[in-house]
Amino acid sequence: MIRSIALGLTVLLLVAGCGQADKGNTPKAPKAATPSGWSELTKPGFTDDYVAAAFFSRDSTAAMATDDAYLAFIKSSGAVKMEKVAPIQNGILRSRGQALGFDSEKDTFLIDGSKSNAIRRGEKNVPTGHWASFTNSGWDVSVLNVGRLSDGYLTEVFAHDGSRLVRNEIRDVPGATGISGDNLYLMSSGSSNTDGTISLYQTDVTKQDSTKQVLEFRAVPDPTKGAYSSISGLQIVDSAAWFTYYVTPIAADGAYLTKKRTLHLGRIDLSTKKFTERLLSQQPYLLVDGPKGVVPVSVAGLDGHLYDGQMYTINTAGQIMAIDLERATTANLGKVSEFARNSFRVMASWRDEQLTLLSIDGRGGAKLETYSLKDGSSVSTIDVPELGSWYANNFSTLPWSVTTLGN
Repeated sequence: MIRSIALGLTVLLLVAGCGQADKGNTPKAPKAATPSGWSELTKPGFTDDYVAAAFFSRDSTAAMATDDAYLAFIKSSGAVKMEKVAPIQNGILRSRGQALGFDSEKDTFLIDGSKSNAIRRGEKNVPTGHWASFTNSGWDVSVLNVGRLSDGYLTEVFAHDGSRLVRNEIRDVPGATGISGDNLYLMSSGSSNTDGTISLYQTDVTKQDSTKQVLEFRAVPDPTKGAYSSISGLQIVDSAAWFTYYVTPIAADGAYLTKKRTLHLGRIDLSTKKFTERLLSQQPYLLVDGPKGVVPVSVAGLDGHLYDGQMYTINTAGQIMAIDLERATTANLGKVSEFARNSFRVMASWRDEQLTLLSIDGRGGAKLETYSLKDGSSVSTIDVPELGSWYANNFSTLPWSVTTLGN
């Protein structure tokens, strides 16, 4: 569901968790605390009053020294309730109906009326959020980028169903991620090797020690002549996993020729364990960033969304773009608002046939806008002035994710 803009934030998203610095000299993180208003949050029906929630936290350095993080609950009127929580870098909210899941430095929380709970993971390292979602069978899943340890790189997969907690390890740098049933699939990031090989892993989130490597492949035959950079998450249809990625040519002197990069659609057949690819576009600045730098609204749609056999994203022109997976073609459905296209921070929440954007301009304005994936038309717009004003006075507390609430 989401994984999501200052330059540092965008780089983090672009590499999809391509690694953290060695934490040997990092200050000890404070003990994570439950929300200060946990008794109110856990009351039956608390989230019924809200249409969306957003997560704000300090950046990676500050988050390890402070407890400055918040959940912002948004009403249909635009009113906001801010609840202070423990921080996590790149925190990812997820929802199932009115149930809301989120992670802090050491805990996973589920706000679901009288069933709300907190599960202590008890880890020694402060992880970075990489990916999170609910499975169709009701498991709350978090993929956490712990980083490089003395015995190698560690990515952790935590899943709980409200009573049981299952932990799995993936010993690689996390990249594109997706889920099918109770099986989570994760590709290693291109930064995790020097010979151009990429690994795909499979984990049954309901079973301990279930991680296995599915296959290794190369998206770029010769890594000295071209650089691979994954863009979307993994979109899994039947027995195939689809994803988008850039290939950037490398000059003889080692320079990256960004203006000549190409966008590709990758496909992994999970039955035959074979990788194939097709060219999507020769436009070097179609997704993520343009000639003048990052485009926040496009970064917001980075992970993509699968609906009715197509993958949806947002291009750098602010167009909601549909990718036909079988034909490897693209179609623009319509532009998001000028406010979203020009905002300082944009976060996306996808649900079925709708896209919702929370856009914050940094000057006191904020809007929650929903669009139809059928034709790109506007479904609703909610002004959120309280959140816009709050953020204008709290620039150091970055917005990391948003999720819609309701069926």
